[in-house]
Amino acid sequence: MAPKYLLVAVVVVCVSAWFQFSPYPLPSTCFNGRLGHREIRFPNARCPNPLPSPYNTIFTIHGIWPQDVNDDEIERYSLNKNCTHGLIPTPPQNLPNHLGPIYQGLDSLWPDLNNPNNMQANYGFWGREWSKHGQCSDYPTNPINYFNSALQLRQNLPSPDFGLQSGMRLTVQQVIATVSSYVHHTPEIACNRVNNIVQLWEIRLCYNRPPSSQQLIQGNNIRNCPNPTGKPGSLCSNINTLINVP
Repeated sequence: MAPKYLLVAVVVVCVSAWFQFSPYPLPSTCFNGRLGHREIRFPNARCPNPLPSPYNTIFTIHGIWPQDVNDDEIERYSLNKNCTHGLIPTPPQNLPNHLGPIYQGLDSLWPDLNNPNNMQANYGFWGREWSKHGQCSDYPTNPINYFNSALQLRQNLPSPDFGLQSGMRLTVQQVIATVSSYVHHTPEIACNRVNNIVQLWEIRLCYNRPPSSQQLIQGNNIRNCPNPTGKPGSLCSNINTLINVP
């Protein structure tokens, strides 16, 4: 199956946002099956309430998740050893040996919101993301490029909050339009339900896949997402649904 999309996710407070990448059908380490999509930490996660500053005011990264042409996940390496075309991916327990040079950036922009500013918790979270999404990415033996790709995308965002403030009550269509006004492309948003109230869960942005595994995703590769309201039947599938911004 020809590959088409990559995803990156970010979170604000207990709201997450994702980026997707739309790769061309070029030779790659993986992307010939299904790769991590919609890996959700909520509602099972128990974020501190309130979150400490600055995590309570900015979007932080959740993950970077490549997609195939049908906007579906690629199976993780443990389920699809062929995704790396013979390469043995870096095991998650070895990430501390690779991510030291960018740890400060990851701690600021890709923390484990269940336990922010905790190195052990962070590496546990990054290890899970690496196992589910990174090992079958274009960077199976180069995790620093995988994680740095997400940092670069996050740093290239034009706004830390896309103009969305806690307490707002907007329709799905209004959220999409607000985010689009900042990034000039159509996002995908996702919702969840907390105490019977539908709230904004994720903002997902889509990006073109890099030309080769040696290059990082560039911010100017942003593109329209194929499913602005998510898959059919999702809580955000009706553009007129009112949702809360946490």
